[in-house]
Amino acid sequence: PDYTVPEARNILADQHRRAHVDIGVSGYKLDECDGHDHWLWPAHATFPSGHTGEEMRQTYGLQLQSLTEGVFRDADRRTFGLTRASHIGAAPLPYALYSDYYDHRAFVTALCNCGFSGLLWSPEIRNASDAEDWARRMQTVCFSPVAILNAWASGTKPWSFPEIEDAIRDVMRLRIRLVPYLYSAFARYHFDGTPPFRSTVLEEGAVSDRSDQYMMGDSLLVAPLFKGDTEREVEFPAGSWYDFYTGAPAGDGGAHTVSAPLDRIPVFARDGSVVPLAAEDGDGLEIRYYGTAPSGSFRYYMDDGETYAYERGQYAWASLDVTWDGELLDANIVVPSDAQTNDIRSATWRAMALGAATPAHLAEEP
Repeated sequence: PDYTVPEARNILADQHRRAHVDIGVSGYKLDECDGHDHWLWPAHATFPSGHTGEEMRQTYGLQLQSLTEGVFRDADRRTFGLTRASHIGAAPLPYALYSDYYDHRAFVTALCNCGFSGLLWSPEIRNASDAEDWARRMQTVCFSPVAILNAWASGTKPWSFPEIEDAIRDVMRLRIRLVPYLYSAFARYHFDGTPPFRSTVLEEGAVSDRSDQYMMGDSLLVAPLFKGDTEREVEFPAGSWYDFYTGAPAGDGGAHTVSAPLDRIPVFARDGSVVPLAAEDGDGLEIRYYGTAPSGSFRYYMDDGETYAYERGQYAWASLDVTWDGELLDANIVVPSDAQTNDIRSATWRAMALGAATPAHLAEEP
């Protein structure tokens, strides 16, 4: 179909609305939209609009993203999906790019590079050579814009390797707990253009342009391990960094060798980071403070999570503020008085300094 022709767009949009969105379909994976495979159109084809096959190949994925997002927008329902072909003009649209290329290291390189264009990239996990490979790939997937297990061809499931079931379950649960942090990072992507996933070379005080580590939001540095690796070199931007899981010091800016067991992907928090997580029981937030900096803050985004009401001004930014003297954590949550939404029902603050993963004493209730 020639989606540059309004009549064709209307036919497809109406079909998707009736057959999918109206019955509850919440998103799409837009496959075969790049004109690359031999069973699609040849480069010398001519479409009804007069566009050549080569011209259409450049924008087909963008057209499908725009068309399908419009169906959800008409229903005032947000979506987030995947597309196999995209374009830099698609940055405002709710899709992440993926491809049918499955080299694990190349996946991570793409995660580093996507932020330079403003697009988002997500690796797919389809299969693995063994349990170790499955664990390392799943960890990268859970620390990417869309956590997608797409094993329709292989039939591989999260529990296909019993010896690492717990590790797979843990990283999937951690992904869910990170949603409050990620939601705010994605809000910044919308409002000020800061990519939620990006190369560490974009950070102040970066020392190299490594393509095997990346930032997830402003506070967390992710350094995946690959099959056969038990340790690796990480290059921290300027400042002090701390182990995400324990709060233990990991090193200052520059190169450091780090290790991680099979059940953990190396993740590090910047000194002074405030990281909101969903509580383990799903009720409220666990807000972590990393490092020994005397203060830190986090802009926490809130909206209804479902509609486009945020485009009509129905959203709020809360401020999660901390002061810390090494013994006493003074923590406060400030929500604008005119906020139309407030999903901070309850919060537990946790000082992760110097490896102490126990709740800090609060100077006052948040």
